[in-house]
Amino acid sequence: TVTTPASAPKGAFDEEVVETAVKAYPNPFESTYKVDFSSPSKDNVTINVHDLSGRLVEVVNASVEEVNSKDFGSNYVPGVYIITV
Repeated sequence: TVTTPASAPKGAFDEEVVETAVKAYPNPFESTYKVDFSSPSKDNVTINVHDLSGRLVEVVNASVEEVNSKDFGSNYVPGVYIITV
């Protein structure tokens, strides 16, 4: 069953929506890549990095500033990765 705003109980979607933007480059990469992450929230964010087979390669839980200053991928095999926030 999928709950949509139209079928959800009243108040189910009252949480504040926070707009974020994520940019990872270069992709594919050879040695390291950068993530540019912007959010009005000052809370820590969790970045999950998956390879194309779906295997979780890395989880980073850090502040936006830490995410933006981190070099990702130094311990990855060169290739294309999927980032979820």
